[in-house]
Amino acid sequence: MKFSRLINSKLMEKILYLILIGGGIIFITLPFCLKWYLEFSDIFTTPTYVKILVILYSSGILALGIVHFTIKLLKNVNQNKPFSQDNVKLLKYISIFCLIIAVIYLISIPIIKSVFTIILFMIFTIMGFMCNVLSDLFHKAIEYKEENELTI
Repeated sequence: MKFSRLINSKLMEKILYLILIGGGIIFITLPFCLKWYLEFSDIFTTPTYVKILVILYSSGILALGIVHFTIKLLKNVNQNKPFSQDNVKLLKYISIFCLIIAVIYLISIPIIKSVFTIILFMIFTIMGFMCNVLSDLFHKAIEYKEENELTI
């Protein structure tokens, strides 16, 4: 059981590195791809292009930050340090980044008139709240663990 869990977290870590690399490639090619897409859709205007580019870059930077923090979390888990203050901080950062992305997509609903914008807003809001709850849960677990160690 322990071995399969280690393989899963190691595999997830490698997949997250691939996502980080893919995100970097998307980050570099985004202006060209977005321009092509908007021209293909016959909705290309310079103001629209710039607004959507700003939205995608700002949310993309934060999303890459979330992936980076998740990699750090998995490294701590792989090193048998799941309940550490470092993980509490990482979960708080992920929570904050998710909620900022949610606000970005909430503000962008009138700009990107799509149901997917609303869906992204809801997903990142839920993820932000969930990571905040997990952070508090980990903090309490650390307190109980330290209290238990002092009792023994």
